[in-house]
Amino acid sequence: MKQFFPTGALCAAVFVLVPFSSHAALYDRGGGLIYDDVLDVTWLQDADYARTQYNNSGGLSGDADGKMTWAAANSWVSGLSYFDSVRGVSYDDWRLPIMSPVNGVAFDLNNSFDGSTDNGYNITSPASELSYMYHVNLGGVSLFDTAGNLQYDAAGIADPSPFSGISGGVWSQTEVPTDTTTAFVLGMGNGHQNWFAKDTEHYTWAVRDGDVAAVPVPAALWLFSSGLLVFGARVKTSGCHAAR
Repeated sequence: MKQFFPTGALCAAVFVLVPFSSHAALYDRGGGLIYDDVLDVTWLQDADYARTQYNNSGGLSGDADGKMTWAAANSWVSGLSYFDSVRGVSYDDWRLPIMSPVNGVAFDLNNSFDGSTDNGYNITSPASELSYMYHVNLGGVSLFDTAGNLQYDAAGIADPSPFSGISGGVWSQTEVPTDTTTAFVLGMGNGHQNWFAKDTEHYTWAVRDGDVAAVPVPAALWLFSSGLLVFGARVKTSGCHAAR
């Protein structure tokens, strides 16, 4: 991970990102917001913000352990107003992550280990925002490899940076079409995408569509390829004035 900081001048910056490969990137926009340039969504950097909010509000909002039923999770995220301290604005258009069919047509609920269905392991398709986050952005390892071999010791996310608070099962907003009393969940400890009854409790990770305005100073950038940073960035500046 590389971070770039301005030195010797305060100026309006023009960022020129120079990729060494064509992989996906996460951009730290500051203010606790992380942008995914493939999904074109912005995630809260704190994946367990419901618990953080509860603690910060003295129990007036959020949730004590961060775990909620599906209905409560949807209610909380739709009512969330998050203040962006970098841009000085609040966002109230949050939602739960979406899981769409990996085949682009219809959900396949048969179990698989190679990511070819919507129930199982090693799903790297951007159709599933949570599975894509786990396997591609964060380099998470599934409990089973693509051949169905158990890899218990390797399972999980070795380094959750730039995020915090990632744990347990995380709700999506997507119901299972054959049983709308259930909804899809992604296991953040084992990479398993499946579904649970809506009255069970899981964690809630807030996300919103699109990017936020560019930060006024260069942002940290993460680029993942199987969990490895393989991206560089160069910063060009214009109209700079020396700091006084």
